[in-house]
Amino acid sequence: MEENSVPKLLSIKRAAQEVGLSRNKLAELIKENLIPVIVIPGYKFTKVSTDDINRFIAEQRTRKI
Repeated sequence: MEENSVPKLLSIKRAAQEVGLSRNKLAELIKENLIPVIVIPGYKFTKVSTDDINRFIAEQRTRKI
């Protein structure tokens, strides 16, 4: 992420669509504390940062098949 830039926040449904996962699978990863969420006071929806999703994906990369 570029310095001083703000990460894009997505709904869980939209974040799942962006990375090709089901909403339920992404929610499971969140529940297991593998992907953090953003909770904004006074706002009822939970958001996921694109930076956190990209970091999670990068950590999962492997050369094994």
